[in-house]
Amino acid sequence: MLNIEKIQAELALENSDGWLFYNFRDLDQSATHILAMPLDRMLTRRWFYLIPQRGEPVKLVHRIEPNALEHLPGSKRMYSGWKQLHRELWNILSPLKRICMQYSPMNAIPYVSYVDAGTLELVRSTGVEVHSSANLIQSFEAVWPPEGIQSHENAAQALRRIVHEAFAHAGSAVKEQRTLTEYQLQQFILDKFKQEGLICNHPPIVAVNEHSGNPHYEPLPESSSLIKENDFLLIDLWAKYTFPNAIYADITWVGELAKTVHPKHVEIFTIVRNARDAALRLIQEHFAANKPIAGYQVDNQAREVIEQAGYGQYFVHRTGHSIGQEDHWKGVNMDNFETRDERRLIEGIGFSIEPGIYLPDFGVRSEINVYIHNHTPYVSALPSQNEVIPILA
Repeated sequence: MLNIEKIQAELALENSDGWLFYNFRDLDQSATHILAMPLDRMLTRRWFYLIPQRGEPVKLVHRIEPNALEHLPGSKRMYSGWKQLHRELWNILSPLKRICMQYSPMNAIPYVSYVDAGTLELVRSTGVEVHSSANLIQSFEAVWPPEGIQSHENAAQALRRIVHEAFAHAGSAVKEQRTLTEYQLQQFILDKFKQEGLICNHPPIVAVNEHSGNPHYEPLPESSSLIKENDFLLIDLWAKYTFPNAIYADITWVGELAKTVHPKHVEIFTIVRNARDAALRLIQEHFAANKPIAGYQVDNQAREVIEQAGYGQYFVHRTGHSIGQEDHWKGVNMDNFETRDERRLIEGIGFSIEPGIYLPDFGVRSEINVYIHNHTPYVSALPSQNEVIPILA
């Protein structure tokens, strides 16, 4: 149920006069979700919904779809032609100075960039300043539901079991000299998901040697590599349970098909692990001191460790992403590389920390999941990986 009072309280914190929702043919999924738009309602025309910081919300709908926002509180205005639409928008918005919309300056946060340039021009023509609703989106979409923590923890524990079962399966194949490809090991993991009752939006990454140096490598049946003795193996897997409001977990572990791990693999993993742990410590220290911390600061911390070790050019993605009902969700990302994410880490959200170093002959990523509960950062499925697994040991 839409909580107008809570939204208005958040608008006061944002120093915004209102939150303007706009949608056309469900282009804005956040508007659809936050406003609980009925999925069976025929909506073919543009509509607007303004929640002011003070006072009653206002609906603006087309005359042939007058009930488009009937489930929402507020007064209703209607338009037919484009000139009337423009006049009504001016009447609604001209008393305001500063509003939020699903827009991100310079497309810094693509997850909230739903409003098209023309609509933005139209709204600004009324004289209002338009600012990003990124913080509002996080508060009302990225925060996990009450049952989310347990579903996430259960999924993370299951993934941790499955990744070790996958290492053991690969080890057995090598010892017994059975053919096993990256693709076949991926299918082994997917079978385990089915047994556990897990689903995923994309098959897991199983990558050996130079393929592990490609962060989003996809093993295909016709081209995946054989898994052999002394190979370096990276497994990145993510999944959630099938029940409503279940939360994803997403972890990455690495191992070597040998009894001892090659010194170069140990060196690179140690740097990546230290970067991961430095980022986590920074978050813990800020929450312990009751100091705000933004996603870009976490990324800076992890990146600094890797850069000081001389491998900065090989860390080619952000440090972490939001996690929720989808694996990549709508909250703050740990990022000052692909974008500069200035959103704060807030109560009730979850995210990954997954720095990596990707060299031509192999790549290392170590991924953990963190969630904020009772103003405390928690890590899922402890203990985290602290050394490369010697799979044949």
